[in-house]
Amino acid sequence: MRVKTNSLYKYSPNLLDAFHPCSNNSLTDGQVVRVVNLPSAPKANTMGQCYVAEPVTRKFICMVSTSSLSPMTPEERGCYERLAKRRIKQHAPVVAIVVETPRPNEAYASAVRQ
Repeated sequence: MRVKTNSLYKYSPNLLDAFHPCSNNSLTDGQVVRVVNLPSAPKANTMGQCYVAEPVTRKFICMVSTSSLSPMTPEERGCYERLAKRRIKQHAPVVAIVVETPRPNEAYASAVRQ
């Protein structure tokens, strides 16, 4: 998947990022991140990798595989933007914002398997 710089994405680690993460990778599944280009570093999408940062402060987190990032739906994006604006307005500490994706009901999943 190709990603755009300065765009927001949800982080969901693929096999490479799950078993061999960067040393300072503090990302959690569903966390919202911003793709950034760093000076003197390869651009996003080079060899399927990109650099991610905190969405509000743009503080560098780590380098991840582009297949670990998925685009946000318009509803998730709107919810995230409202929450981020409230936190900035209230001078609240910036913390990681996680977007939960709905998971199928266990009963439904077991019925489908049968």
